Amino acid sequence: MKEPNKIDGNRRHLLKGLGIAAVVSLLPETGNAAQNNAAPKAAWDIPFTGEIPDTLPEGYNILLITCDQERYFERYPFPVPGRERLMKTGITFTNHQNTANVCTPSRSVMYTGLHMPHTRMFDNLGFPWMNYDLDPELRTVGHMMRELGYYTAYKGKWHLTREIDQPVAGKSVEEMDLGEIPTPRLHEIMEKYGFSDYHGIGDVIGKVRAAISLIQSPRGRPLVGYVTPAAR
Repeated sequence: MKEPNKIDGNRRHLLKGLGIAAVVSLLPETGNAAQNNAAPKAAWDIPFTGEIPDTLPEGYNILLITCDQERYFERYPFPVPGRERLMKTGITFTNHQNTANVCTPSRSVMYTGLHMPHTRMFDNLGFPWMNYDLDPELRTVGHMMRELGYYTAYKGKWHLTREIDQPVAGKSVEEMDLGEIPTPRLHEIMEKYGFSDYHGIGDVIGKVRAAISLIQSPRGRPLVGYVTPAAR
């Protein structure tokens, strides 16, 4: 079995390829009604030739949306205009091979590129036998994308660190008031995992607004945003 340090190069090469494939142009809704109703711009107008460039193109942002407890639809049986627009202008991953159906193990694999024996996240946090967090030293996609020049931001559910799951002792996320959330401490924790702008789980509307604000903020470098609404 390969050790994590031996497969780091393969992960980096894979993530560069995924970065190219998953590019989505995120432009704010401005202009007149005709412009807003115009057909969305293609996310990537250069055909993929199978060759991965040495550097990513400048000016493109990446938005990766993941959510809990949803089945896969080949075609949605009901109107979902927002998702249909994202699917039309971006990339949808349809061939998933997962090692666990529960949240914590799946997220550990997805954000590190390592299997569960390496991440040691065998079950959801909160059980007596899961009394440890994901090791930041394993490095995440946040670290790797930062090295490629991206500003990396995370919004929503994380479920890989106990203190983030319950930042106030004795209270669940649902029981906390906004003023009780120790935002500076949450920022500090997520920076160790390679992500910025983290504010806790919260409500879905708040996370969407925060993500939109982040996308529209000028930063001088491309953005990769991870938006993960929680099933609450």
